[in-house]
Amino acid sequence: MIDNEKYSFSADWFSLGCLVYEMIEGQAAFRARKEKVKREEVERRVKNDNEKYSSKFSEEAKSFCQSVINLLIK
Repeated sequence: MIDNEKYSFSADWFSLGCLVYEMIEGQAAFRARKEKVKREEVERRVKNDNEKYSSKFSEEAKSFCQSVINLLIK
């Protein structure tokens, strides 16, 4: 999706991982709360930066989010 190429269910899993991340953390995985960034910057962060996990995440939740978010990237 990010590179405007064909995609499969991996994009749905990525979206689920981002949604679960937001539900636990209370903010998006790739931008700070109330941060205004252009789409290109968010795309760059998704491709190049690792999401940050606070103490709100159990090891299981962190592992789940990492696994499904990375499906789209790899």
